[in-house]
Amino acid sequence: MISCYSEHMQAFKFHRGLQAVWEFVGLANRYIVANEPWKLAKDEALAERLDTVLYNILESLRLLTLVVQPVMPGASARMAEGLGLALDSDLLNSLTTGGAWGRLPAGIVVQAGGNIFPRLEAEKDDVENGKAAQGKGKQDKKQKGKSGVDASLPDGGLVSFDDFKKLDLRVAEIVAAEPVKKSDRLLKLTVKAPDERTIVAGIAEYYKPDELIGSQVIIVANLKPAKLMGVTSQGMVLAAKTGEGDSRELVLSAVSKKIKAGSQVA
Repeated sequence: MISCYSEHMQAFKFHRGLQAVWEFVGLANRYIVANEPWKLAKDEALAERLDTVLYNILESLRLLTLVVQPVMPGASARMAEGLGLALDSDLLNSLTTGGAWGRLPAGIVVQAGGNIFPRLEAEKDDVENGKAAQGKGKQDKKQKGKSGVDASLPDGGLVSFDDFKKLDLRVAEIVAAEPVKKSDRLLKLTVKAPDERTIVAGIAEYYKPDELIGSQVIIVANLKPAKLMGVTSQGMVLAAKTGEGDSRELVLSAVSKKIKAGSQVA
C-alpha cells in the first residue's frame, strides 16, 4: 500500500493514492472480522494469538495515521493520540522510515477515546434539509449557465488577467525522454525552452519515450520546482484529459507548426 500510495501522490494522482488507502482499510476490516479478537480475549489459551492480532491491527492503524495526514490532519492527530505516539515522530511523519511494516514499538499503551468517525443518524429534519439542498443544487446549476462558470462565486469564478499573466507558458521541444526508475507512470523529459531543463510528467501510460523526441509541447515554465520519485521537475507539461476509468487518456498540448523553442504562448 505504501509504495503504491507514494507513487500516486508524487505523480499528483491524489485520487488513486487515496484509493490505495481505502483498499488497505478494507483489508484491515476483513482481517478483524476473520480473526475476531473479541472471541480470542475470552480464551486464555489463545492469549499469544490475541497479542499478534492486536499488534497487526494497531500497526495497520499506525500506517493509516501516516498516510491520511495530508487529507485528514485532525483525524490523524486523534489517531496518533490514541496510539500513544507523537504525530511528529518518524513513525507517523516519514514514508521512508515509518512506511515499513512492523515499526510499531512493542508494549505501547493505547489511549481510550471516542469515535473518530461517528455514525451519522439521519433525522427527519435532515432529510427535508437534504431535499432542500438538492433543490438548491439544481438552482446553482442553472446559475452556471452554458459557460459552466458558477455565477454565485466572486467575479463569477473567473480568473483576472493579472493572475493569468503570472503564468509563463512556453513552447518547449523534447530532446530526450526516459522512464523514471521504480515508476510505471512517470517519464523524465529533457526539454529546451530555450534553456534546457528536466520535467517529470505522468504520461508513461500514454506515450513511449522514443515517440516524444522532437515533439513540441506547451509547458508552465515558472512553476516552482518539485522532486518526484527522486527527480527534480522544473515545470509542467500541459495536457488535455479525455475519458474516464479504463478509457481515460492524456493528450499533450502542441502547436500547429514547429516554431522556435522557448517561444512564449500569448
